[in-house]
Amino acid sequence: MATLRTVLVTGANRGLGLGLATRLARREGYQVIATARDPQTATELHDLAVETGRVRLEQLDVSLEESIVRFAGRLGDVDRIDVLIHNAAITGYQELGELSIAAFSTVFETNVFGPAVLTRHVRSKLGRGSLIVLLSSFTGSIAGTDGRIGFPYRMSKAALNMFARQLSIQLRDEGIGVLLLRPGNAKTRMGGADAPLAVATSVDGMLGQIDNFSPAVHGEFVGYDGKIVPW
Repeated sequence: MATLRTVLVTGANRGLGLGLATRLARREGYQVIATARDPQTATELHDLAVETGRVRLEQLDVSLEESIVRFAGRLGDVDRIDVLIHNAAITGYQELGELSIAAFSTVFETNVFGPAVLTRHVRSKLGRGSLIVLLSSFTGSIAGTDGRIGFPYRMSKAALNMFARQLSIQLRDEGIGVLLLRPGNAKTRMGGADAPLAVATSVDGMLGQIDNFSPAVHGEFVGYDGKIVPW
């Protein structure tokens, strides 16, 4: 029997995470470890698991280190993660007059510290040929900043970009790929109903970049449409 490729998707209970988990679970040769803060309410993931038989639903809150440690401990029976997709994120659109340390902490814990610490704790499951994918945002581009959106979210994505770039340099010689993706503004709870992209368009585009990953885009900031995003 052929070995299934294992993909770990964080924040897989809704939006782009659910879209990615659904597409991958329905592919032949793939199995998905899908995480959610509250698995009991993740009805669509439960249905997907029943439909495909290739979804493992796990509890994980990436903003809490103890949750990350417990989650990693439950992966003892997983030999290898072929693709790690850091999708879980929250918004933070406060403007200058609303800023507080608490506002920054909440956003950075989920959007930056969580992916970094989770990568550390599942590092032993990643080997040559594995790929780490981090979902960023054009709002995290310093070159592209327009000042029209709140500080914490934009700053968190810029910090995530730095983590991805640093990680790509450290892991290059070990043969572990790092891909930083801009999903585009899709019609999710975060993007809103007026967002220009359908979730399917974003998901299909991102999977295209993942499937066609090559050393040429290792550590680069790439859009769902394949275009390089300015730092």
